[in-house]
Amino acid sequence: MVKVVGDLDNHAKPDTSWSVEVAIPFAGLGVSAPSAGDRWRANLYRIDCTTPAQYSAWSPTLAFPAAYHVPKRFGWLAFESTAR
Repeated sequence: MVKVVGDLDNHAKPDTSWSVEVAIPFAGLGVSAPSAGDRWRANLYRIDCTTPAQYSAWSPTLAFPAAYHVPKRFGWLAFESTAR
């Protein structure tokens, strides 16, 4: 699901905010579901192919020019139990 607060694709009038909700089955990653307490390195990226291009990441890699394959700069996903 995508939510945009602003005027989508109108670069003369920048958006206020946006959010995306994505579900990726663990089987699609070739792994079984993680257990409570497991931690995985991960990063999420966005590239807006405008002129000039805009790059953003959940955990910036601090590379120049932009490089997204810097695993030591990735953030951590911490998995918890769903039991309440």
